[in-house]
Amino acid sequence: MSEQPVLPYPDAVTGMSSGWSGSETSADRARMEDSTGVTTKRQGEVLGALAWKEKYGATWVELGSNLGLHHGQISGPLSVLHKAGKIARLTEKRDRCAVYVLPEHVQGRETSAHGRRRQAPDTPLLIKIREVATRYAEGTAYYNGYDDRGMLEILALIEGSTEL
Repeated sequence: MSEQPVLPYPDAVTGMSSGWSGSETSADRARMEDSTGVTTKRQGEVLGALAWKEKYGATWVELGSNLGLHHGQISGPLSVLHKAGKIARLTEKRDRCAVYVLPEHVQGRETSAHGRRRQAPDTPLLIKIREVATRYAEGTAYYNGYDDRGMLEILALIEGSTEL
């Protein structure tokens, strides 16, 4: 593994990050681990363990046990390395857990893509939020600094009102 960690997620504070769950404490932990070498070390350990396991691969439980990491510590490196294409997640399961291998050890087996399995349905609210967000991104959504009409439409959808 290189001396630099794989950091696939944008971060307003540091530029790029290994990611976090959404809370400020989780973001602070990720930034600290990214900057102190913990992220690089864990990613390297996962890649090393999977290289040793070859085509057999390993589940998060097996990797966590072998490396002395709990679920919260092993899921991050697995997710980031999978997103970056450094490892593959097979569709086969072992003890009800997905099996991870290095890409050269997939050997024609079916893999699963990174990310969520299901996309949220296109509700009127989500459609309107995307529309307003797109207008903001294009710079066409401003009226006195705000898109009052778009926000009113979103609030009406949230509250179930038909009046705008």
